[in-house]
Amino acid sequence: MSSSDIFISYAHLDNEGLTEDDNGWVTDFHRALEVRVGQLLGRKPQVFRDPRLSGNDVFPQRLVGELDGASVLVCVLSPRYLNSEWCRRELDEFLDRRPPSQWAERSKAPVFKTIKTPVPYTEHPEMVRDLLGYEFFILDPQTGRPKELNRAFGPQIQLQYWQKLDELAWDIKTLLVAAEQAGPTVAERGSVFLAETTFDLTTQRDALRRELRRRGYRVLPDRPLPLREAELREALSTCLAECKLIVHLVGREYAVVPEGATRSLGELQDELASEHAGETPRLIWMPAGLEVIDERQQSFVERLRLELAGGELEDLIEGSLEELKSAMLEVLEPPRRALAGSSARAISAQELTQIYLICDQRDTEAVQELSTALFESGYEVIPSLFEGDEAEIRLYHQESLLQCDGALIYWGEGGELWLRRKLSELLKIAGYGRVRPIPARAVYPAPPSSGAKGRLRTHAALVLPLQESVDLGALEPFFALLAPAEDSAAQ
Repeated sequence: MSSSDIFISYAHLDNEGLTEDDNGWVTDFHRALEVRVGQLLGRKPQVFRDPRLSGNDVFPQRLVGELDGASVLVCVLSPRYLNSEWCRRELDEFLDRRPPSQWAERSKAPVFKTIKTPVPYTEHPEMVRDLLGYEFFILDPQTGRPKELNRAFGPQIQLQYWQKLDELAWDIKTLLVAAEQAGPTVAERGSVFLAETTFDLTTQRDALRRELRRRGYRVLPDRPLPLREAELREALSTCLAECKLIVHLVGREYAVVPEGATRSLGELQDELASEHAGETPRLIWMPAGLEVIDERQQSFVERLRLELAGGELEDLIEGSLEELKSAMLEVLEPPRRALAGSSARAISAQELTQIYLICDQRDTEAVQELSTALFESGYEVIPSLFEGDEAEIRLYHQESLLQCDGALIYWGEGGELWLRRKLSELLKIAGYGRVRPIPARAVYPAPPSSGAKGRLRTHAALVLPLQESVDLGALEPFFALLAPAEDSAAQ
């Protein structure tokens, strides 16, 4: 019996070149996959593909041996593949030789469904129908027609091809390593719910999925979701119950409405996830400058923003994908720098009381007068910083929250959504590794004045009166909250 890491099952029609210098899609796919999996494994994998396959040939015994010895099967799904008795035979032979235990957890099934040309889901072979596919095509946003990820269609399509192949290679590598018992399996680090999204955010979702998989997390849903509302709710609830983090990506388009439902898949996922939000951290992300093109989606986006302003929603990130990645890692992999009791006082070795002065980047100059006044009164001021990459800035912000004795939010040019996010971060410091709450927390409203500043009510921090100019007398209630930390330092 032969032994290989990967068996590629395909229809020969799908390997015919579109141009004279085209080696064939499957030939290029074979080579690229072999190289990339090898780079990830640290050794060259054994990849088998039969280049002599013909629809009229008799299924040879040598192929049975190759299928029996292969660790994983990559089937290149297409209309021709489904119509090929030979291809279906390869799939059946491979599955017949695998114990049921390999299919108990579908995310670890040794079949990788690579979809070269879209075919109706109901026509996929039954045993692999509910496996997630690796789609090597995109849908044209104007016509809705599929376009194959083929180098003949230009550099942008080629880039998406390499991203998708890299995702497939990582997942194959993970399964091969687990099979060899050479490292931890994905499930050992826990599961993350990465909500299904609309076509305009497919690239971003794929990037997050790759990042999570590389870090050893299982990403759910890990199979196609049911199309009917009742079954969909059950499937989503099962996934959500297993996860340690819930992530939503909200785009400009309104998602598909499942059969029997009146709202989109995106709204249903949001509804069910909100029921788990008390027990499971939840992040919602929108691209910066999002322009919604559907009235129904606009209503959904506005509702999310209102929930954030009202404190019903814990975190809504409107920015770059890197900001979302940083926020995810803060939840999943908080720094191991818990500051409890004596550890916290060790930072204040010179018996300093530290105030973290938080502001929007637009207020960098305006906040300097207040910062100077606090410093001259004997407080050590930790400033807000904005230079460096996003990950470094977020880490600095997190470390400042860990070590400060008081947090003072200077609310000037920042909007109410900005303020609510900062208040939310003050309440999440336990997740960052701080055992004791920050004893002094206050909002310092500053010009320009607004109705929102006059209406602000929150239990998360002391709200000071709006100040037209710096007056430390107005901060006496905040200083009083700092007193316990100062008294402890004196002792």
